[in-house]
Amino acid sequence: MSLRKLQHKFIAVLLAVALAITMIPSLSFAAEGDSGDSMKYVSMNVPYRDFYAPYNLTDAAIWEVAPGIDAVSTATTTKFMGTTGLANGTWNDGSYIRGVKIPVAVSEADYAKLTAGLTENDPYYFTDLAESPSYYSTLQIGDGSYQFSAIQKSQINTTYLGLGDLDDDDNSVFVPGAVDLDDGYGDYQLTIKGISNTDRTIQTDADTYEVCTIYGAILNTADGTYGMTALENLWFGSRRPNVEIAWSVPGGQNLKRGHGKGDVYYQFKDLNGATLTGVTLITNLGVIDINQEVQCAKYYDGDLSNLSLSISSDAAVLNVSGIPAELKDVTVTVDNLGGGAVESDQVALKRKPSDGVSYTVTISSSNYPDITRTVSTPISQSQKEELKALTTKAQATSGYDTNADLKEHVQEAVELLNTADATSYEAATLIGELQEKIKKTYPVLNLSAALNGSVLSLTLSDGVKFTDLVNPTYTLSIPEGRRSTVFASGALTGLATTLAAAPEIGTEYTLSIVTDNYQDFSGTVVAQEEAKQEEVKQEEVKQEAGKQEAVKQKAANPMTVKTVAKTLKAKKLKKKAQSFKALTVSKAQGKVTYTAKAVNAKSKKALKFSKGKITVKKGTKKGTYKIKVTVKAAGSNNYKAASIAKTITVKVK
Repeated sequence: MSLRKLQHKFIAVLLAVALAITMIPSLSFAAEGDSGDSMKYVSMNVPYRDFYAPYNLTDAAIWEVAPGIDAVSTATTTKFMGTTGLANGTWNDGSYIRGVKIPVAVSEADYAKLTAGLTENDPYYFTDLAESPSYYSTLQIGDGSYQFSAIQKSQINTTYLGLGDLDDDDNSVFVPGAVDLDDGYGDYQLTIKGISNTDRTIQTDADTYEVCTIYGAILNTADGTYGMTALENLWFGSRRPNVEIAWSVPGGQNLKRGHGKGDVYYQFKDLNGATLTGVTLITNLGVIDINQEVQCAKYYDGDLSNLSLSISSDAAVLNVSGIPAELKDVTVTVDNLGGGAVESDQVALKRKPSDGVSYTVTISSSNYPDITRTVSTPISQSQKEELKALTTKAQATSGYDTNADLKEHVQEAVELLNTADATSYEAATLIGELQEKIKKTYPVLNLSAALNGSVLSLTLSDGVKFTDLVNPTYTLSIPEGRRSTVFASGALTGLATTLAAAPEIGTEYTLSIVTDNYQDFSGTVVAQEEAKQEEVKQEEVKQEAGKQEAVKQKAANPMTVKTVAKTLKAKKLKKKAQSFKALTVSKAQGKVTYTAKAVNAKSKKALKFSKGKITVKKGTKKGTYKIKVTVKAAGSNNYKAASIAKTITVKVK
């Protein structure tokens, strides 16, 4: 056979093979189902794992926030309600963001297999689309499993898209290939140039903008691909002009997911100091590739297990040790307190730290990005006493045995009191939470209010009298966006309280009333013209008569006060201060307060009184010292207020 005939025969075989291959059913997703069914289009809740599966990621920002639930947690559920806010394009189950809501194509055969009766909070919940979408994922169902295809590539012009920072002073200035290290959302924060947060649009031409929903984003490197999720990594906040992507790595700023709540970041460990080759955006306009190199600075990833930081409200210093020798030219600062170089394992601060505050410590060096940690002063004695008092108060509330939330907080208080390294910030946070939980067990305060001129008038419901309210205070404020401005505040003197200035007529104010024995009240009141003076006077007279009558009906307060005189040795006081229980209050009705006053200058210098305890200061010399303590009980519904004064004598020999 000639060479030409052999060539012709070989070509014929190749054509036959090619034809046979084209007749083999496609293994990829297509616009028609396997049986040739026409396609139906739906909008569906797709979990993140299913959504990212066709992109073959190296790692994805998905973690278990509850048993069996892979999702993204956030500080507040209100942030992701709806699809136009910070979590644009997502769906949630009421507690967590679970995935995205995207257009999906499904064959008629598989459409019949979709689960009916789901709620909008459930995975795979769907609604029919009236028209075929421009871009979509194709779904195939088999043996109870859902498989989604990647969304088609976008055809838009990407000339106006880029990665990097926008200059703080001029949002039009673009710095190519830059990432922020200290903006607080993550260890790295990348701006997407050309996609607006303000109007949710993407620039496709000089004067053309398309409305854009970003379902997901993938960071691309030479070694892997990494999926990003809303609120944790993708930021659509209106406070920033452009969409931003943030992520963290072990050894970074020690940030925690969900604005400081939840577990420490564990994903993206391979991205510390990585070089990004670009970002892939999965949008309602299709999949958009931004191919641009971005170099990430490398955080120190050595051993930090020996790093120790501590502060005390007694001294304006930060105690620090264990900073690795690899860090060069180290300086350490504490937010709001200053800092500087480390000398003899200490950093001098501008002022003493305050109890109940969490401070961020920043360790800066010339060869690595900043390392940040948080510190707080140790739990104080007064916080310990308050926690003990609140646990007792909580256990005495109505329905405590069935109040799981309150019991859990009480247990946390017990554990904190038994923790050797408990901090004042932890204590302050728990004290606030306990106070809030206890107040929720109190009765609801129902009332109506009127604002006539400079007089705030209240009408109580449910048979409650003004004298029933313990330490009532009010606040009138004007809402201004997310914040509010206080117009007036103070103690309520009766059902009619005269303000220092008259509110603006027709303006709606927010009224808040706080007491020690009812749940906090919040409502609105519109300022009206001033009521007639005679009506106001009659109301005040009526209230005063009611108060006098209530006082007459109350019994005497049975409070008793016992004191203890003490003799101490000057020899022991040379070494350290001495404290003892000098005053005991029994049977007091109502809130108890103390006022202490030394009888002379030397006593003032030597003695300190706090809630029944006297502390004789270190170095106090021989002599007799006296302090006068006045104990007041506020009284209650059935008992009058009372005041008892006692003089306590301390002798030093």
